[in-house]
Amino acid sequence: MNDVTTAVPTLAATLPEIPFQRFTLDNGLTLLVYEDANSPTVAVHLAYGVGAKDEPTGRFGFAHLMEHLMFSGSAALPGSYISHLEQAGAEGLNGVTSADVTQFFQSVPPGSLDYALFAESDRMGYLLGGLVPQALEVQRDVVTREMEENELQPLGAVQGLILRHLFPEKHPYAHKVAGERADLQQVSFADVKEWYQRYYRPNNAVITLAGAITPEEAREKVQRWFGDIAPGETRETVQRWLPELRHEKRLHLQDRIDNQLLRICWPIPPYGENDTTALELFAGVLADTALSPLVIRLMVDNQFATAISAFVESGMLASYFNLRIELHPGVRADDVEHHTMAVLEEMQTTPLNPDLLQHSQQLLLENSRSDWADPLTLAAALGRHEHLPKRAEGLRQRVVQALNMSAETVVAAAQRWLKQGRLVVQVDPFTAVTGNHHPAPARIAPPIIIAPLAPVPAAQRRVLSNGLNIVVIPAIQQGLLSASLIVEAGSQFDPPEYSGLAQLVAGLIASRENDGITLEQWLWSQDTGMVLDVGVSSIALRMQMPEPSAELVFHHLSDVLRRSPASAESIEAHRDHYLQVLNDLDSAAWALPAICFPPSHPLRRPAFTQGTAASLALITPKAADAFYRQHYQPHNATLLLCSSLPIERLSALLERSLAQWQPATSAAPTPPAIPPADTAGSLLLIDNPTAAVTTLMAWFVLPGIGSPHDAAVQLIHPLLVTSFASRINFSLREVDRLTYNVTPLSQSLPGSRLLGFEMTLAAENTLAAVKAIRRECDALLGNRPLTREEILGLIQIEQLRLSRPTGNDYEALCRQESLLREGLAENYRQQLMDSLTALNEVQIDPLLRQAIAPGCGKWLIEGPVTAVADKLADILALPAGYYPHNPEALYK
Repeated sequence: MNDVTTAVPTLAATLPEIPFQRFTLDNGLTLLVYEDANSPTVAVHLAYGVGAKDEPTGRFGFAHLMEHLMFSGSAALPGSYISHLEQAGAEGLNGVTSADVTQFFQSVPPGSLDYALFAESDRMGYLLGGLVPQALEVQRDVVTREMEENELQPLGAVQGLILRHLFPEKHPYAHKVAGERADLQQVSFADVKEWYQRYYRPNNAVITLAGAITPEEAREKVQRWFGDIAPGETRETVQRWLPELRHEKRLHLQDRIDNQLLRICWPIPPYGENDTTALELFAGVLADTALSPLVIRLMVDNQFATAISAFVESGMLASYFNLRIELHPGVRADDVEHHTMAVLEEMQTTPLNPDLLQHSQQLLLENSRSDWADPLTLAAALGRHEHLPKRAEGLRQRVVQALNMSAETVVAAAQRWLKQGRLVVQVDPFTAVTGNHHPAPARIAPPIIIAPLAPVPAAQRRVLSNGLNIVVIPAIQQGLLSASLIVEAGSQFDPPEYSGLAQLVAGLIASRENDGITLEQWLWSQDTGMVLDVGVSSIALRMQMPEPSAELVFHHLSDVLRRSPASAESIEAHRDHYLQVLNDLDSAAWALPAICFPPSHPLRRPAFTQGTAASLALITPKAADAFYRQHYQPHNATLLLCSSLPIERLSALLERSLAQWQPATSAAPTPPAIPPADTAGSLLLIDNPTAAVTTLMAWFVLPGIGSPHDAAVQLIHPLLVTSFASRINFSLREVDRLTYNVTPLSQSLPGSRLLGFEMTLAAENTLAAVKAIRRECDALLGNRPLTREEILGLIQIEQLRLSRPTGNDYEALCRQESLLREGLAENYRQQLMDSLTALNEVQIDPLLRQAIAPGCGKWLIEGPVTAVADKLADILALPAGYYPHNPEALYK
């Protein structure tokens, strides 16, 4: 008997229950309800039992296209569905199509729940009353552009190739969800109506509500809004279709990659079946850790691979087991495959490592706990599982099954499925650049209710005998104590020659060893999590612990803090770590500080807080020790606590445990003056002549948080890009149809906020995209200025965001920590709410002109840009510079 089986049931015993309730309306709509009284929102999730597997030949991509059309407006809510819901305070709002189901989801404040349910019911029952043929043309272009951009990315075509060759021609999974261009062009408006009337029916849908709602309330509301929608015809569905790959299949292709890629795939049973669950664990044992057999063989014993992953792609009808191996340059793919198959053979003929199996099970347990703690993630999981044979109960049953699974069961599944025929794909780098609808009665949307800000209990404050400031806020969760140690030791205090010193010293403290165990490891042994955040002005060490462990944890923390962590060995180890961090930084993290701040500015360093390789090389134990002694002093720190314990009891506990941390200096260091970012524009180009796509990033400089302009600044980002209806987002996606996604970017710094966006688009569209962005900015300053209606909508979105209460202690801790670190008043959120109410165009317009006028903005454009550099400079009214081959040159 494998010895892990005696320990694993303990894991299963710690798995949370999921006490949901199920109701079925007369029209066949299934309602699942999970009540979480601590949640500040209600998650709303709709799962329709239709996906790419239901598409007939010649209509591949239809399911995904229909998902997009569902956001095009309905009878009572014409126009953008997303815009309506964003003004109702919806967060996490989106839709997604898979081979099996189509999902729509959002979280809303309780006061907006009726509105969200009305909106979902309106597009389920009455979409055709507001849908017009022009919407089909727009969304056809959007999904086609999305497909093209994905396929132009390196390895973008590989997934579709795997599906076509792993599954037989007539199998529902033998094509990619995105579909085919030619098929999408053939879709007619009549096809859209037929698909909608067939699949978007209540008896083919599951609605899940999770969060701040009772089952009784949920049932009443769903019945009210969905109960009168007529069901569709009953459909026959395929439950299981497992392909049999009798022989090995091999594919060989080239793509725009630096090193060879090897993919090996086996068909396996559908999601949730015993063998598939076992193979998910087997994948974790095989390749998840540094001690996994395949990692040791290919990366330790032999320098064959730079990255390895093993995973299962799950489906309702069938699944497939994947190996993905990125090869070192010069390594032969057949040698790697030979060693890989040898490892698989050994694992199937020898006992499985019990520690690795338990690690794989522990990871599944932790991921499940984390996912189920979030109402929206849980709602999505319940809704998807309800469409499976085991229904929503199968969500927890599958995890219990995995946690109770023996090593013998896992190996037996691998023996059954990983010795049959397989698909091997080798990708080499390019060797050269190459029904009748009846109108319904008019429907009126219910009001969106903006809750007033919940009263915030005043924080209680004390000072310990060693000078440590204590701030306590009340807890929501009983039995837990959340803490954040804030030390005024951020990167702004780095001596000019030692940039990166603050980051390194903070890392030294967080990994400080006592008796051979690091602080993080010791805290973990006490069921205490730890997060280290190094900012510009301060660092924060966050912990969440069981209340009975608090005194022991703080006593241990005191031991760590009162002794300098600097030694030659620790400095060298951390220097190597941060050099690797530098290697992993993207171009924006290198470039943005250099184009925002002049030389010698405290924030002109990679990612605003990192050092360079040159500055890290200069850091000595003496320099680190001096920084520690100057900054890591109790009178230079604040301990923020979220606890239900009385303040006097807490003070006594902290005095006993932390008073040994004594100051080494008498005065706290004076923060340096930090001038705001330069508002002048700049254009930096990264030339990649072989790229098929361009990545375009832009940031606009606005006043920092805590200025009189905070309310106006809060509205500018959603006005430009953060919502679906934002000027730039909507134009690039829906009007010019140049990209399918514009991602917001933001960076808050002392004295400045950088608000911007990022998009990826086909390289030939680079100039058109920049022209469209410039056109939208010019229109805001000229012939299409900000309207009162836009302002009111943006204010409502922001007020709903502000009125959202915290859902747990960690969130409350982070919110209060932000106020302390930014130097803001405790009632800052109420001040901001009041300022928003009084906001008008006159207050916003000067900031817009400062940020988006011609010649403003920080632009970073990567792709085949040399040929269009002069035109880009002309459009943006900025001289073009080039990103250096070695980004360290930006800081010399």
